[in-house]
Amino acid sequence: MYFNKYYLLTFFVIIIIFFEFYLINLNINVYESNSIESGLEETTKLTINYSNESYLDYLTSEILEKEYKLRYSLKLGKAIPTLWKSPYLVDLDCKKLLRGDIKYIKDAGNNRHSYKFVSKSFPITCNDIKMRGYYPDEPLTKEESEYPLAFAINVFHDYLKIEQYFLLMYAPQNQFCYAIDKKSTDDFKNKNDDVPLKTNYELVQIMKVYNGSIDMDFGNSFTSHPINVLKNVSLKYKDLNIFKKEDSRLNNLIIMNSKLKIQKGFLEASLPKESVDYIVNVLNISTLINVLNSGLPYTDEIFWPSIMTSPELNIPGWQHYKCSKNSKFSYFYFTRRSIYTSRKRCPTKHIRHGVCLLGIEMLNDLKSWPQFFGNKFYSEFDAGGSTCWVEYLYEKKYFEFNKEIDETFYMRSPLIKYQKIKRETSNLTEICNLALT
Repeated sequence: MYFNKYYLLTFFVIIIIFFEFYLINLNINVYESNSIESGLEETTKLTINYSNESYLDYLTSEILEKEYKLRYSLKLGKAIPTLWKSPYLVDLDCKKLLRGDIKYIKDAGNNRHSYKFVSKSFPITCNDIKMRGYYPDEPLTKEESEYPLAFAINVFHDYLKIEQYFLLMYAPQNQFCYAIDKKSTDDFKNKNDDVPLKTNYELVQIMKVYNGSIDMDFGNSFTSHPINVLKNVSLKYKDLNIFKKEDSRLNNLIIMNSKLKIQKGFLEASLPKESVDYIVNVLNISTLINVLNSGLPYTDEIFWPSIMTSPELNIPGWQHYKCSKNSKFSYFYFTRRSIYTSRKRCPTKHIRHGVCLLGIEMLNDLKSWPQFFGNKFYSEFDAGGSTCWVEYLYEKKYFEFNKEIDETFYMRSPLIKYQKIKRETSNLTEICNLALT
């Protein structure tokens, strides 16, 4: 009898997959059985009542281990931890929210899930964290392994959300720097709830399109004022001590007596490694930071736009301040999206410090946002919406096969065009005009 060898191979693979599914389901059933036997009554109570001031105070490492489950990923070819979710969210149907089920969204909006503080006893050992989600030991793709990303993030509250967002961004080749400043101003604290909107694979694809270009908020009439700098400080380069001893610009009197042109825009930005290396290793920004760190409001929005539009500093990826004044550049700022609007026009009808809070009403729309991060989910308002979004992106990252991004969409950005044209001509007017066409 003749058998096609490819058919046999396919049949053999299918048997293996079914066998692995059987083992995983068996494993899951064991965990579920343990959970049911040991904590059914407790779980039932959790869905009815919880402390908003001491959220998840029931959870211990032992209970977490009983709630821990595995799920097989065809994409990865192995079983990985399912995303852990608060048992208080057991009745929230994230799939209906994400597909825009209007009736269900309306009903869920009348009974939002929220919390103020995660319990101090919340288990946070490395083992606990790994039971709440999958942290791979190796890059998921060759493309990602060759293009590591670095994140610098300011945080001040809501540990659970910070952990969930870290889980979404995590890749072993990436670098993360978290800055915690409890003593900072309210203005600072109100800016640190950004949710990832893209998987790591998608971000890598987008950054490759940028190809050394910066993504920064230039020319935005909304953020360009007020500019608050102390009047008794000098912004001349000779007084900013910004050039190191071996820098030839120290001998250029025109540069040294020139002033840094102050610009302003949103703090969040995406920069290529060459820009960061230059700022850290070629320049000395200590004096400038001290000058801007005056305690006046919105000074944190001055640093990046000012140094990245300076022809004297000539940082890789810089863009001339004369061009950057055009508001069209701000239309293609994709690092972060905030919706500044009225309560009436906000889909969730909730505003915090002028920003429309993200919530369950917006989950379906978030899937098509081109930005890298969104501002903001607020757990005191809608923790359920945030968790559903985390579930969506976790699913996309580990269980859905990768899809290519729409590169042509990002290539329309004048920020990218500017850098390309700058390499071809030195005529500033021509560069500005062509970048905006």
